[in-house]
Amino acid sequence: MTTVAELVGSWRLERWETRYDDGRVIHPMGADAQGLLIYTADGYMAAMLYRNARAPFTTGEALTAGVEEKVVGWDGYFSYAGRYEVEGDTVRHFVEVSQYPNWVGTTQIRTMAYRGDELSLTTLPQTTRRGVQTSELRWRRTRAAVR
Repeated sequence: MTTVAELVGSWRLERWETRYDDGRVIHPMGADAQGLLIYTADGYMAAMLYRNARAPFTTGEALTAGVEEKVVGWDGYFSYAGRYEVEGDTVRHFVEVSQYPNWVGTTQIRTMAYRGDELSLTTLPQTTRRGVQTSELRWRRTRAAVR
């Protein structure tokens, strides 16, 4: 059983795999995806996941970038944040803000496997247009740089 105290802190993404019921395995942001997951002591969390080596917008500005650049930017990044609670080996993320508007107001449930500096979060099976899928995200605790 994982406690809130064990989750509190920052975590770096090591691997994100999505498995389908037909055996397919994909890496939604590539095999070398990057990410940061933060759990605070006051009950909030934030997750940022992104494709490695994302290209900057040629305009240098988010608001004036072309539609194609914005689509590539959207497809290479995902984030959400809100309150969280732990119960046994389950963490519930109560989504308050998200890049994906459909998640706002939802509860995202993850099963956890915690081993020291390693954390695995796995989604419940989800039915999508591509089939039934389960995603596992593996994280490693960050360590503050010495100044």
